[in-house]
Amino acid sequence: MRLIAYFFSAVLLLALAGCITLGDSAEEAATDRSPAATLQAMVPPPKPGLTPKERYLEAISLLEVGEPGQAKAELLAYLAAEPGGRYTNPSKGLLEQIDTDPQVLLGAEYFDYRMKSGDSLSSVAKQYLGGALKFYALARYNELDNPSQIKVGQVIKVPGEQQSAAIPEQESPPADEPGAIEELVPATPADIETQAPGDRDEKASPAMPENGQGDVETDREAFETEEATVERVQTLMDKAQGRASAGDFEGAAEVLEEGVLQFPDDEMMPKMAAANYITLAGQLATQEQYDRAGEALKRAAELDPQNSDIKTSRVANYSAQADQARNEGRKDEELELLTTAFALDRQNAGIRSRLRDISMADADQARSENRMEEERVSLELALKLDPDNPEIRNRLDMNERFGKAEVFYKRGQEYQSANQSIEAYGAFRKVVEISPDHERALDAMKKLKPELVEIYYKQGMESFSGQKLDEAIDRFDKALEINPDHEPSKIQRIRSLQIQDRLKKIPTGD
Repeated sequence: MRLIAYFFSAVLLLALAGCITLGDSAEEAATDRSPAATLQAMVPPPKPGLTPKERYLEAISLLEVGEPGQAKAELLAYLAAEPGGRYTNPSKGLLEQIDTDPQVLLGAEYFDYRMKSGDSLSSVAKQYLGGALKFYALARYNELDNPSQIKVGQVIKVPGEQQSAAIPEQESPPADEPGAIEELVPATPADIETQAPGDRDEKASPAMPENGQGDVETDREAFETEEATVERVQTLMDKAQGRASAGDFEGAAEVLEEGVLQFPDDEMMPKMAAANYITLAGQLATQEQYDRAGEALKRAAELDPQNSDIKTSRVANYSAQADQARNEGRKDEELELLTTAFALDRQNAGIRSRLRDISMADADQARSENRMEEERVSLELALKLDPDNPEIRNRLDMNERFGKAEVFYKRGQEYQSANQSIEAYGAFRKVVEISPDHERALDAMKKLKPELVEIYYKQGMESFSGQKLDEAIDRFDKALEINPDHEPSKIQRIRSLQIQDRLKKIPTGD
């Protein structure tokens, strides 16, 4: 449970840090005189001797009479005393109502609502804002210093879309008419509920204390519902912790998963479930049950998508699976697992290196089998993974040149098939000029040389017999270029030059 406890505490500390931020500078604090800024700068000490639960209830009572400073002190003290306790989420919600601009919190759009007998800010908040405890945000929205001081017939702004018949008919004469009665509506209908049914008057005001304030107790029905919900949440968490303490992290996670379904608004339930899945994955990985570990980590990521540690664990698990696949000769599976890991973390140097090495090995295999297009594809992938690698760039350059050489090689083969040996030899020679180590072209040229020498020698002799000495010399030169040791071509070339020289010395008779 050390991992869970640490994770749990870290999240709450971050939440608390967010609650007590005071501002950017003392100068800004001095110039900002808004109620929220004043409250941020002057939070009084909490009352001594209260239990955490009493502090939470005291904070609600203080907000009902418009004392947000002391209420905030009690809420912060509660969170410090019981991080992750049953009132953690409600307390953070109340702190948000104290610190946040109500229009930012609730929205600028609103409709008018006339308070009637039996109404309270908490009952209106419950009906239209989704929770009775949002009464304080509603009070701030209407610039009411004391939420308990609200009158029957008073029109308030309720955030949200326009409601039909939102303002009921007035139940008492307007304040400016003779005989008008200003009825004070309490924050909650607790007093009315205690009256006998026959004693209730729909338009009667509840009794007011001597200080002029209305009943400041919270809406009991809403509070009791919330209390029961928190109790059920705590029961589930206790059950999960018991299983985790016994080493059954899978069971603990399953209990918390049930809680996520039952209480979708609870912030900590999915995080704790994810933490248990992470611990479970660690256990499974030590047993080399990587598939199950991967499933646990995948579920953890779904429950807590902002947790970067889960991504790191998933990458490590895929890498371990890839190692196992490689050791067992399952190369395709190794590549698939590493590719999946790379999709999760493209900056992981280890995964990049392994994928690059696999691509280079594929390129080598393709090269050895003269599958040059496949070699190129593998090299391009390797270069994307390692863009600054000069060896890969050189290999790609060679592959490109080899591709151009292949065009001439295929042309040479076509000439050779058509018994056009001279043209075939010329195409193969072009191949070697582009790619000097092209073995097939070199081999083809070697086989063609004797045949080509004889062709050039015969052409030379034909030109010699026809007294076309320049043409004869050219053919003998080509034969000797291919085979410098070809004696017949040497002899006939010399004879052609000698005859050509004598002919030049014969007078023309001009």
